[in-house]
Amino acid sequence: RFKKKHKIDVIIPLRSNMDANLDAMSLAMMADQRWQTYRELRDDAGNITYREEVALIGDVRSWDECDLALYVGLMRCIDVAAGSEHIWALASTRAYDNPAELFDLYHRRTQIEERHRQLKGFWLLGAFKSTAFSLVVAHIIFVLLTYSLLELYLKKKGLERLANRTIES
Repeated sequence: RFKKKHKIDVIIPLRSNMDANLDAMSLAMMADQRWQTYRELRDDAGNITYREEVALIGDVRSWDECDLALYVGLMRCIDVAAGSEHIWALASTRAYDNPAELFDLYHRRTQIEERHRQLKGFWLLGAFKSTAFSLVVAHIIFVLLTYSLLELYLKKKGLERLANRTIES
């Protein structure tokens, strides 16, 4: 409905037992699917210890409740040290030229959700008890300004790893 009525593309994770996921994985394994490197981690000696590869399978129509063509992005996570491999999938109504873009957008979504959780749960936006609209608006603006300034400070100081932590921690 979002795609047809409002021209909004969506990205959703696929469960491992969904037909669209299974079909896309089968197509990726059967065909000469080109996987491209998304991210690599190396040890001190320069050897690859972990690698993520992405691929895009187009025109998947095996989801019965969805009458649109889906484009399934697959991410293959390879732990070289442990010798293990895991594949997970995202489905989209948009055909991406580069499958990495699909996963970048999905990663942005998780960052937005975490920031929302931070603001909602730990910045006391809901704890302000005034009934005056102007005071509520001022409180929200000051909290968001403080939050933004803290994020900028952490980024400038190279402390991005602290950005997902709560105020208390």
